[in-house]
Amino acid sequence: MKQNFSLGIFCSLVLLPLYPAHGDVRNTLSSTNNFDGSSGGTLEIKESQGTSSNDHVFYSLSSDVEIKNVTKTNPANRSLFEHTQGYLSFLGNGHSMILSDNTLTNQGSFVKNTESNSVCSFLGFHELLITNTPEAPLGKGAIFSNSRLVFRNNKKIAFDGCSSLQEGGAIHCVRPGINDNIPSVFLQNNGSTIFQNNESNTAGGAIYTDNLAIEASGPVHFIHNTVAPQNDRDLPKGGAIYILPKGTLSLHAKEGSIIFEGNKVIRNNRVVPSSIHLGSEASIEYLIANKGHSIEFYDPIFHDGSSNKELYINKDSQEKIYQGTVLFSSGCRQDGCSPSQAFYLSRILQNVSLAGGTLHIKGDTIVTTKRFSQLPESKIILEQQAKLRADGHILISNLHLPLTTQQLISTDPPSISTIFRDNYLRLYGPIFINIEDENFYDTKLLEKDLKIPLLTLESQELSKIQVEDDDIIIRQDPYGYQGTWTLDWEDRESYMQTPRIKINAVKNAFLSWKPREFRPYFIDAQGNSLVSNSLWSSFTDVRKIHELMDTVSDGSIHNQGIWGAELSHILHKEARPSKTDFLYTSHGYAFGISNRLPGQTVTNLGIIHMSGHTQDTTAAKNWTHTLAGSLYLQHTCAFYPFVKWSLGNLFFSPNVGRVVSKNVPLILTAQATYSNTRNVLSVSRPSTKITEAYWNTHCVNMEGGVSLSFDIQEEHDIFHNVLPFFNIQGIYGYQRKFTEEGVRPHRLSSSQLMNLALPLGMRIEGHSKRLSLFYVGSVSYIFDAYRKNPVSNVLCEYSPFYFWKIYSMELPRQGLHCQVSAHYTYRDTVALFAKGSAELRRFVTCYSANGGMQVLF
Repeated sequence: MKQNFSLGIFCSLVLLPLYPAHGDVRNTLSSTNNFDGSSGGTLEIKESQGTSSNDHVFYSLSSDVEIKNVTKTNPANRSLFEHTQGYLSFLGNGHSMILSDNTLTNQGSFVKNTESNSVCSFLGFHELLITNTPEAPLGKGAIFSNSRLVFRNNKKIAFDGCSSLQEGGAIHCVRPGINDNIPSVFLQNNGSTIFQNNESNTAGGAIYTDNLAIEASGPVHFIHNTVAPQNDRDLPKGGAIYILPKGTLSLHAKEGSIIFEGNKVIRNNRVVPSSIHLGSEASIEYLIANKGHSIEFYDPIFHDGSSNKELYINKDSQEKIYQGTVLFSSGCRQDGCSPSQAFYLSRILQNVSLAGGTLHIKGDTIVTTKRFSQLPESKIILEQQAKLRADGHILISNLHLPLTTQQLISTDPPSISTIFRDNYLRLYGPIFINIEDENFYDTKLLEKDLKIPLLTLESQELSKIQVEDDDIIIRQDPYGYQGTWTLDWEDRESYMQTPRIKINAVKNAFLSWKPREFRPYFIDAQGNSLVSNSLWSSFTDVRKIHELMDTVSDGSIHNQGIWGAELSHILHKEARPSKTDFLYTSHGYAFGISNRLPGQTVTNLGIIHMSGHTQDTTAAKNWTHTLAGSLYLQHTCAFYPFVKWSLGNLFFSPNVGRVVSKNVPLILTAQATYSNTRNVLSVSRPSTKITEAYWNTHCVNMEGGVSLSFDIQEEHDIFHNVLPFFNIQGIYGYQRKFTEEGVRPHRLSSSQLMNLALPLGMRIEGHSKRLSLFYVGSVSYIFDAYRKNPVSNVLCEYSPFYFWKIYSMELPRQGLHCQVSAHYTYRDTVALFAKGSAELRRFVTCYSANGGMQVLF
């Protein structure tokens, strides 16, 4: 059957130029044939007839031809072109033929071809425009033909406003007594084709034929064609196209889409959308769309009686698979267009197999077939309220369900159902959930738990519904509301509503959402991370202040005096996947007083002022101004009494002198620092204006340490003492709540940082024999035993008032700290000191340096 169709195309298109030349009749049409009857006049019609059925009559254009406003012909009441025998061809030769506003009432006001065993062709026109020929409500169509019609290699074809009191508002083509699968009307390789505003009184608002094939090489539109009978008792059929009983229809969107929109029939003054009407036992041979193109039905298809021929969607007779889209929808393509009725029902009474590409059924649309099956290489898209039904079995293997924000509150999901008993409905593979809205995860509806009706499967018996795989595949966004999707099924057995009415069994799928958090978009959250990370800036400040105080108090020479110093440091966290870069730089000055108390005790008191700057990968910057005070205490005593007392409390008394030397000093240190930091944040949000924020952070650092000093016994000119040490360091930081000022402000809650660190390391000291120079080097391992990271709540002060949490950067809990320092004393009155340190953690580095002078008393 399909091979016959392909053979028919070959015969029509390839053998057409090879007709016998000895019987050719060639006529030339030029601008001299132009006619305008608006001021009267009679048009001489063109009659043609070959001497035999094999002869060929040509009308060849040598220039553009326009014929309009024809009211009279000679002979009277005839068509513009009439043909009775042989083949007929109109050759455009790249020119245009325009017919408009003609009121002729003959069958086929443009062309009437009564030869039944030939071809009437229109080839090579730049434009073939047939407008209001004939005008409604007069006439009997624009083209009437008893033989095949071929439109090929035309740049533009338009039938607009043509009417018929009979069948076929624009084209009436039926080959009487001929029963084959060769298309009676064939459109191929045309740039643009449009049938619009055509009207018939009985059937086929645009085209009435037994076999129709369209191969679109450009856009093909059937728009606003109508069938409106004069008698309410008549049954109108096919708003755009009517296919006679046992006829065929083939559509191929090859290099352009084929669209049916706004076509209708009027029945008892009621408008009913209708694109195509198939007579009893008529069939659709092909619905094929190449990738990137589609066949779109915004009006339903009707079928009078079933056909035994199987319809393959996106598969041709050569078993080639295509990847285009076949769409069934209600209403129209434009947004905001309202459908004219509640549901659009398309009935294709054939076994349908979706072999490739996409079958897309949009909302308020029902597609009914005899049996439906799908190959895995294809996909079906069912939108909300769309319905796929079959009298027989249904096999679905690749189902896609769009999800929009509107569906989050919808109670009418798409459905798939079998109608008759003992037919199964099988759903294979995972269900793909397609997020349609770009900002879907921004909707406030997702801030709470949801249970969304997703899909309904219906059959007479629940056992006939088989779901082989209940997994879902759904896109998750890195921004917006974050959560978890799950698929749940609920079954309902069939039951008898009344003794005669049985309610089918259904299997309902629900999509459940459980929210976890809201993650703002980068553009909205700019600067937020700098707020929580401001506590890490204060954390770094107080730790480096402790290092400075330790350096000032360092060395074997401790005297009373005043001191001043400069300090600076850099904290850098490298950007990682899903983590932003962070950089904090700070510098400042300090001054203080040191004192040696009786009993080997050193005190040091300092006041520090620092200015800093933080930034990350956003368009935000934070300036800091810190004022801090720090107190340092150091006491040195003998280690021997502590060991002797400790060991003496045991059940046995070892020889303590052999364990510990009596000359080993024990060094105890304690520090306390408080800082107050003023933060000024500037954010460039999606506006020419700037959003600013002001807040304070408070930080307290308490540290205690112990170390032992051992002399290096061997002669060494560089290092003389080694000191193992262990410290306990606790830091608490508090960031105050505040509200931003300016465009798109946020309200941020307070947050806290707590960290307990346990540095353990080794220190080595030395001094110069020739100079008053003392130097120190140390290496320590830092382990943060306890930590509470800063977390702030953010509330948008603008619609839709999103709420989310921001988390500070996560510093690794283990690190390596290295430090070197030196003291130089000049004439016992002035001491110069300097220090440099580096702290290394995974993806985090911190460098600091300070230097100063101490005046000794």
